[in-house]
Amino acid sequence: MTIFELGALGEFVGAILLFGSLVFVGFQIRQNTKATRAVSHHTITDALNQLNLTFAKDPAVTKLWLSGMNDRSSLDGVQLDQYDALIRAYMHICDTMYYQAQVGAGDHGLWKAEERYLGVILNSNGGTAWLEENILSISSGFRKALDDIIPRYRSSDAEETDALSVRYQFPRSDS
Repeated sequence: MTIFELGALGEFVGAILLFGSLVFVGFQIRQNTKATRAVSHHTITDALNQLNLTFAKDPAVTKLWLSGMNDRSSLDGVQLDQYDALIRAYMHICDTMYYQAQVGAGDHGLWKAEERYLGVILNSNGGTAWLEENILSISSGFRKALDDIIPRYRSSDAEETDALSVRYQFPRSDS
């Protein structure tokens, strides 16, 4: 075997090893993406669960939330601050969930599952009032998404029996 043949054989073996390395790196990137999405999903669901547990553990918080959704202006100073903190926390979770779904780091299905509840909340009297006063506490990208979401879940006279609105007794913001 001549030196040229050995060189060609070396190049061939090197190309095979390089291809194998690229396949391995691609596999590792795919695995890392799945792991990142799993962590993202867990983080979002954990945040939502913590908020839900806040309501489940303390009936006063649930009463405050429902009162705020029905008529935010009926809340006194401390109650209003508490209600605003709760809805702001929820909005930040939704903002994060939306962003992660848009960039492919999060679960789009999880976002779509929460979107309807978000729409009902923001179409309630209290949700509408909160959003008008606190719109700048939400990222600009999420504000644009809300421009599409809110009308989609706005009740019409024919939809008086919307299950979420009835369950939580949120009056429509246009009533």
